[in-house]
Amino acid sequence: MAPGTISHFSAPRPEARQPRPAMTSLLLPTHLVKTPFVRAARLVAALMLAVPWALPAAEAEPKDDIEFAYRALTRAMKEGRYEDGLALSRLAMALEPNKPAHAYNAACCEARRGRTGPALDYLERALKLGFSDAAHLRADEDLASLRNEPRFQRALAALENPPPADARADSELRDLAGRWISQARTTRRFSSSITARGATARRAAR
Repeated sequence: MAPGTISHFSAPRPEARQPRPAMTSLLLPTHLVKTPFVRAARLVAALMLAVPWALPAAEAEPKDDIEFAYRALTRAMKEGRYEDGLALSRLAMALEPNKPAHAYNAACCEARRGRTGPALDYLERALKLGFSDAAHLRADEDLASLRNEPRFQRALAALENPPPADARADSELRDLAGRWISQARTTRRFSSSITARGATARRAAR
């Protein structure tokens, strides 16, 4: 799992909390109701309602949806329920799509399930989002089944030997320039097409 995930919510919170709302509403915030992730959210909500292991009664109430998902994910991973862990990781990705830890945890779940391709896809996504802990990646037993894969080795090498800052900036500038040029060419072709159609229409109208 991503570093810090297991221990991050282990200490109970001292302050008193209000009873947790119904799980369906907790896992379906308003801004997600109309997104493509709603099916996954409903699946996890149904799972939490149906299975008593979601959160032990003795634990302090989670402060928000993400903390709830992390706690349930930690428990699922410890008990070897990797399919449930994947569903929770995907829910967390829907709630916080730019946080690399969620994609990393999804990679761990897929690797434990023996699904190498999807695991590497999630891992590469985590790196693109900013995951940078090379030592953790090298030692993480959740990803042991991926260590001989060329894509895993390339990802690890990229973390252990990052390009200089100037090289990264140059690469980003080249990418930006390439996108701008491509967009400009598309716009010019579209403009030329419109101009040609207008000339044809004017000739036909004479």
